[in-house]
Amino acid sequence: MIEDLPAKAILRAAEIEKCMLEDDVSSKRISLTSGEYSVLVFCHFLEAVRFVADTVPSAMRVEQTVFYRKIVERLVEAGELPPYALAQFDATFSSNFLKALAT
Repeated sequence: MIEDLPAKAILRAAEIEKCMLEDDVSSKRISLTSGEYSVLVFCHFLEAVRFVADTVPSAMRVEQTVFYRKIVERLVEAGELPPYALAQFDATFSSNFLKALAT
């Protein structure tokens, strides 16, 4: 669904999704599935890049890494994220991204 949003709306949607997931987990309404966990990791990555903070190396499934990298590319192209965001994404999720390139 995020891939269908205009680039200008993605960061706000990610911020809202992050808050909702964190609230659900802290209220014990849900325990995160691997899919929800990857969404949360990606949302934290976007937030860190926007505020020029360091990111923590993270892992997610290869197909999710490829999907999220395309989103970051769109955001960089639209000027919503700084150009270094792609390099930071690759460094943060490098083991998964390198696997995806090999396939």
